[in-house]
Amino acid sequence: MRYTTIAAAAALACAPFTAAHSWVQQLRNVNNNGSYVGNWGYPRGYCAKGDSCDPGIINNFLIPATGLFIDDSNVLCKDSQQKAVQEDAVKYPRLQAVPGMHIALRYSENGHVSLNGTPQEDTNKFKPSKGGTVFIYGTTEPKEDEKLVNVLKWNKEGGGGDGRGVLLGTNDFDDGRCYENNNSPIAKARAALDPSYALGQTGEGNGEFGLPCESNIEFPKNATAGKPYTLYWVWQWNTPPGLDPNRPLGKDEYYTSCMDVDVVDTFSAEANAKPKYTTPQQDDASAAVKDFADRTAIYTNAIKGEIGPYFSKNQTTPGGLPASGTPSIPMTPGPTDIPPMSSRPGLPQPSQGASDGSGNIGNGNGGVVTVTDVVYVTVTAPNNGPTTLATVAIPTSEAAPQNSSGVQSVGNAPNPTGIPQLSQRPGRQPQATVNAAPFRGRLRRA
Repeated sequence: MRYTTIAAAAALACAPFTAAHSWVQQLRNVNNNGSYVGNWGYPRGYCAKGDSCDPGIINNFLIPATGLFIDDSNVLCKDSQQKAVQEDAVKYPRLQAVPGMHIALRYSENGHVSLNGTPQEDTNKFKPSKGGTVFIYGTTEPKEDEKLVNVLKWNKEGGGGDGRGVLLGTNDFDDGRCYENNNSPIAKARAALDPSYALGQTGEGNGEFGLPCESNIEFPKNATAGKPYTLYWVWQWNTPPGLDPNRPLGKDEYYTSCMDVDVVDTFSAEANAKPKYTTPQQDDASAAVKDFADRTAIYTNAIKGEIGPYFSKNQTTPGGLPASGTPSIPMTPGPTDIPPMSSRPGLPQPSQGASDGSGNIGNGNGGVVTVTDVVYVTVTAPNNGPTTLATVAIPTSEAAPQNSSGVQSVGNAPNPTGIPQLSQRPGRQPQATVNAAPFRGRLRRA
């Protein structure tokens, strides 16, 4: 049964997982009053719903496409978005933005908000509250082969990862007002508060046309006019371990959009100006969400939100993302004064057994394998003292009881000359048994 579970999990890990999908569809400038101003802007390589293309194929990008967890081979941008070019610059141009102004990055919720908790959309099961977190990063030095794991290290100070970029904002995926026209209770309740219509048809119909979600950032004040500025929209929608029976180890799931903004000194910022560059299914929304200027998210640390082993094995803060109603379990670091296993003299390295699907490796006891190494040390005693044989039993398990004294002594023989006290030896305190024995004049290992 155990091997069947492992095989099934491996098969699921290798299968593509594309049930969910969202991507940036538009960018808008937002003035200090919260109104959308200026013209629309679009991501790289964009095509819209209603165009003669499949926007799900052109725009949607899941990371990783196969497997459970990300690694350093995963590129950040879809192949159609790796170059800083527009698919149709006349129809879907870049956004023009002024440094220090706010920007809204708009996207459809695709059922991850309005259908959450309903039988129609079971991909939301085992997922974080509020649909997870959207991280928005910026850089003036984009790469065509940009790697996701590097960008996730960028921080607000601009010093993370390789230092080429900065974290501009963290937003919950659910902005609190967005919905789709699907007759769900959430959609109807939100439409009553924020009715939405097709552009040019305001007031006509039931007001349930659908209202996109948005991520909000302040455009960097130090952006240089006349030069492009690149934005990376990264939606982290991972499944924590131990929740989904089909994926007991958890599952990474990221969706990204890559886009460029033309930095300008000024632009036409009339709130009611006739819009240009609209999509075939354009809504009539005229303002951003109310908290556009100070939005944040439940989960704001992309590294901690990572489920897989990449950052933990690279000596970065381990992952662990609480899901809705599921508290996170903090991971306590080990003592810093214990040398790594590979550098401890005389300690055998235990091998790892196969995983049981729960994330544990080894014999079913939480991944702990105890190996006892018995070392016989024979020394020449001083003329005025007895000769002793010290037998040291050293358990290599990393789960030694912390409340143990670590040393049990039998007999009253003094410590042999030249051997330091146990408290002076680096690493974990071994259990030692000291018995009187005749002098042997050699060192042997059993």
